[in-house]
Amino acid sequence: MQTKAKNKVWDVLIIMLTVILVAMIGVVGYLYFNHKNAAEPMAAEVGFPVETAFHGCEHPPELAWEYAATPSAIRSKEIYTPEAMEFVAGYHEYGLTTQNMDITEDVAGEDFPLLIQWDTRWGYQLYGTNYMGNNGCGPTALAIVYAGLTGKTDWNPWQIACYAIANNLYVSQVGTKWVLMEIGGEYLGLTVDVIGEEKELARTALEEGKVLILEVGPGDFTSGGHFIVVTELLENNEVVVRDPNSREKSAVTWEYDRVMEQANYVWAYTYG
Repeated sequence: MQTKAKNKVWDVLIIMLTVILVAMIGVVGYLYFNHKNAAEPMAAEVGFPVETAFHGCEHPPELAWEYAATPSAIRSKEIYTPEAMEFVAGYHEYGLTTQNMDITEDVAGEDFPLLIQWDTRWGYQLYGTNYMGNNGCGPTALAIVYAGLTGKTDWNPWQIACYAIANNLYVSQVGTKWVLMEIGGEYLGLTVDVIGEEKELARTALEEGKVLILEVGPGDFTSGGHFIVVTELLENNEVVVRDPNSREKSAVTWEYDRVMEQANYVWAYTYG
């Protein structure tokens, strides 16, 4: 009787050990399978190369650290000006080094060069409390007018911005004082007519061959305040625009009345 009892106990123990062993094998297999799947990108499971899993992402993993280290004021540029995405991406290549700011090729290429405030040559430079790429439209607009009228290359947008700072023509947290368009223009040797709000005089100035700088409000060119250049009035009542913040908007002509409706203040320029 005692031997039979002992045999039953051993039978129970063997069964229990077997159950435990099977359970352990199941748990280990489950963990291994899930870990394996978790370690492999979904891209591999659906049959295309791993690197294409990031296709279409704005900032691929290998560039993420650079993007995160880019000043937020620079990063925000691509939100408000999508065409400036390359400028944002170039911060770590160009923004921490001194660039050649020569504009000779720009001036030689067209009558009124399209100088862009977020050009990598000067866009990363601090202009007052922000970067030229964000708030340098005023100095850039004046540089366009100066270079276009004189054909000279001795004043680029960054140099005019430095002039503005040195002469208290910049308002902290706001940007360029409007009076830079008059004082700065005269300093550069241009003849400046302050048209102001008398917009009917702007057409006459263009017909006389003068070039305009407009301070415009919210509309086609800005959601706040912005300086643009109008270089010519065409026979179809459209104008040629040089927008320091947009190559795209400078590549098309604009209806004269539409542009002038957005203007808050106007200056006209001649030289010689």
